[in-house]
Amino acid sequence: MSNIKYKFFPDKIYCGDNLKIIREFPDKCIDLIYIDPPFFSNKNYEIIWHDGYEKRAFKDRWKGGIQQYINWMKPRVKELHRVLKDTGSFYLHCDYHADSYLRVMCDRIFGYNNLVNKIVWQRTAGQTTSTNSYKNSYDVILFYSKSDNYTFNPQYDEIEDVSRSYNKVDKRGKFQAITLIKTDSSPSVRNSLGESRYFPTENRTVKLDKKHGWLWSQEKINNFVKDGGEFYWTRNGNPRYKKYKKEGRPADSIWLHMFLHGSSNERLGYPTQKPEVLLERIIKGSSNKGDVVLDVFCGCGTAIAVAKKLKRKWIGIDISPTACKLMAKRIRYKTSKIIGMKYNEEQLKELEPFEFQNWVLERIGGRVNPKKVADKGIDGIIPIHSLGGNLPVEVKQHQVGRPDVDKFETVLRREKKKAGFIVGFSFSKNAYEEIARFKNEENLIIKYITVKDLLKENNK
Repeated sequence: MSNIKYKFFPDKIYCGDNLKIIREFPDKCIDLIYIDPPFFSNKNYEIIWHDGYEKRAFKDRWKGGIQQYINWMKPRVKELHRVLKDTGSFYLHCDYHADSYLRVMCDRIFGYNNLVNKIVWQRTAGQTTSTNSYKNSYDVILFYSKSDNYTFNPQYDEIEDVSRSYNKVDKRGKFQAITLIKTDSSPSVRNSLGESRYFPTENRTVKLDKKHGWLWSQEKINNFVKDGGEFYWTRNGNPRYKKYKKEGRPADSIWLHMFLHGSSNERLGYPTQKPEVLLERIIKGSSNKGDVVLDVFCGCGTAIAVAKKLKRKWIGIDISPTACKLMAKRIRYKTSKIIGMKYNEEQLKELEPFEFQNWVLERIGGRVNPKKVADKGIDGIIPIHSLGGNLPVEVKQHQVGRPDVDKFETVLRREKKKAGFIVGFSFSKNAYEEIARFKNEENLIIKYITVKDLLKENNK
């Protein structure tokens, strides 16, 4: 079998070298790209996942200083530019050590005039302990487009002192529920004590006692309803009018108050994890529902988790199997569906049967049989036209014996197929002999593949 191919599939996690993976993606297939690559600094880079794959991939990045780092980033950003649609946007998250160098590189790839914004994000608000410098409490996010016709939806900052009082939410947004009724001690209601008011949207009349009066006349209520106004009803059956919070002030390129607090439920223990609210602004601002969002340094998966929540399609790539497992768990994605995921034989034996089948079929270019139960001996199919089209695949999570081969032979005859595949951890001597006999005496081809074969191909 050939080595795994990183075909373009939205809503997938890929495990491997991001440059190798995105080189196999078609031109102009992505709407929004956000990347948060390992930052360049004068310190040794901390290997986050401790699983070996990052260390092998990252160890040479800083050997030659900043230029080596830029040389490592350049081909990746070039490929990202290629796969980005003309209406797409590219966000590169970096820190003060390399932002100027990365901007020069991106200017050459995207074009100087296609830098939309240099965004400054306040990463932390803690006090400095330094006595000889100002605290570096920010990151830089470079925002590029490919053309003037890029997707952009304005975002807004809340006005803090006002937003606290808007403590209720409905489908239209946050609102205040403001009373329409006052006691007789208020001069504004003395002329309406004990009166009734009719609320046409609910077809409901409310009559007050002699100690309470109305702040609004019936005419004002009617005009409020005509203008699309809505009412909120308390548990006691008293009406209040809804005052919705305005969108706030348009966001500029200084982003504040977007922290990931130590006690946050979001926190996964990943040292460079970014807050979801930061990714929400980027994804809402530069994509629409159904658009494809790509992160090729996906880490713990914040970008794809937010993209999924906002009903975007998504693709996450990371070289670390540990990171890929974490992001898969975060978005409830089966680890067996991670393209390029590295396992050893013992780990594969411990997978759930259907997860193991998915892992095998992904690697041989097959498709899962939609009938997971009562599959009649067919776990999947693989399209090979030279052998007669869609061929049956049987997956065994143990050693394949002669009885397994005989049963599969019956399946092939029932399906009127001249060839098929059996995958298992190993094959008994009798199984090999039976496969050879079917080929020589009955012209029936059963291709056998061991898990060891697949692991060799996957680790190339």
